[in-house]
Amino acid sequence: LSSFSLVEFSSSLQLGLTMNLYTDYTYTDSYRDAITLMPEDTLFFQVTLQTNNSFASDVLLQVESCWATESTDPQDTVQGVLLQNGCPVDYTFCWLSVNGLEQESRFSVEMFTMPQG
Repeated sequence: LSSFSLVEFSSSLQLGLTMNLYTDYTYTDSYRDAITLMPEDTLFFQVTLQTNNSFASDVLLQVESCWATESTDPQDTVQGVLLQNGCPVDYTFCWLSVNGLEQESRFSVEMFTMPQG
């Protein structure tokens, strides 16, 4: 399972971001199809900055916010907030890489239930 977004870096440059869900802490195998998760499962995420030109090769990624929705709309009013202003909101949130020092960030969080709308 993955998502791709374009982020405007400057008025003339857009950078891509991908977010993938992996099977475990090795980040070797990502989920490719719909999956069923159990309450005791841990989710392993990787967010990667996609840079295709030399100018952006020096750009680093710092993840400031992360949330889940039950729909495909990222602006859905019912959100399970995991990270806000760079700080974990969910007590099970764990950085697995140093945020802001590379073009990718890795973190895990235990399975959660969505808040009631």
